[in-house]
Amino acid sequence: MEPTRQKTSADEYGRGATPVTAPLSTSLNTPEAARSPSLDAFRVVAITCVMLAHGSLLGIDSFPGLRYVTIIFGVIGVELFFVLSGFLIGRQLLNVGEGTQSIPNFWARRWLRTLPNYYLFLIVNWALYVYGLKRPAGEFSLLVFSHNLVTPFNTAFFAESWSLAVEEWFYLIAPLPVFLLTLVFSKSQKFAVLGAMIAIIITCTFARLGVAQIINSSIDSALRKIVVLRLDALAFGVLLAWLQRYRAPTLAALARGWWRVLGIVLLLAAIAYLATLTEALAFFAAPTDRDRWLAPLLFTLLPISCALLLAGAQAVPMQGHVWISLQSKWAYSTYLLHFPLLLLILHFWTEPKSATSVALALGGWYLATLAGAAIIYRGFEKPLMDLRMRFAPVKTE
Repeated sequence: MEPTRQKTSADEYGRGATPVTAPLSTSLNTPEAARSPSLDAFRVVAITCVMLAHGSLLGIDSFPGLRYVTIIFGVIGVELFFVLSGFLIGRQLLNVGEGTQSIPNFWARRWLRTLPNYYLFLIVNWALYVYGLKRPAGEFSLLVFSHNLVTPFNTAFFAESWSLAVEEWFYLIAPLPVFLLTLVFSKSQKFAVLGAMIAIIITCTFARLGVAQIINSSIDSALRKIVVLRLDALAFGVLLAWLQRYRAPTLAALARGWWRVLGIVLLLAAIAYLATLTEALAFFAAPTDRDRWLAPLLFTLLPISCALLLAGAQAVPMQGHVWISLQSKWAYSTYLLHFPLLLLILHFWTEPKSATSVALALGGWYLATLAGAAIIYRGFEKPLMDLRMRFAPVKTE
């Protein structure tokens, strides 16, 4: 029996708002999916936060306190990415739960989307370290995303890869409990994804609480960046996708009124706690007795607030903007390119840095990153993305 899907309109998310999804055939099987301005803006905010955090390294000598403020932006930016990724791939996980998309097809589409760029930049980082920075390069574990699977990853080589490992392992693992729960909920398969995501969230939350009681490593490396402790960040995004398909009125309620305010309040509370950690450098130290309880819950609170804000973003009337759309398309390449370029600047720029020179360097780095990301997207990333329609199409009948 073909599963019934609830259809939603823009008015369910706010008068004049852009619908969150295009028709399935458009959103999954065409070279240029119909884009949502609100999701594009959400993605641009995320990558901007990450670049603000890393870019502050250019001014760390002249403005040492700036680094500890912008770290907060970096943490939030990655959490925004996690929730958004979960929301977008959640649609395909729902297809898996309904039996309209196979698990191998799900994996193939994800890997064709993410792995080519990852391995390209693994090579770029290796060449940068060996020939440019004259430092030891990475290790074999980076090839299989096991470098931060269960232990901290404390090398500067390809440092941004920790978050990509979280996403890749989520793509690999998440369909499996969904499939198992379809056997349990054989007559109501829509609950398979819901049950799987709730199980992941509960497991990761209690795992973080348990690990926090025994670790002597930093909150950043041992709680925030361990794959098996962070899978729930994407699960919150998948829950939004589940609500969108099966409980549209509930999602509409989340997108309006005090739920949106709650998302802002929770985010501000998380920022306030993060500020206490970064100001005292506790974020990069073993947790205190207080933080052994609060820090694990921080990484539950952040994705909840980001999920509420993502839901709320759908209720904001927004017209598409070419520059926002382009930056959104380039976001993955931007994420991978910005840090190697930054390392090159830091390596060769050894003289004292004034406020003016830092501002000029930041502007040049930002523009060079966007230009490089645009070239990589057009010449490498997008052609390989288009292969998904050829080798891993989604059945839409």
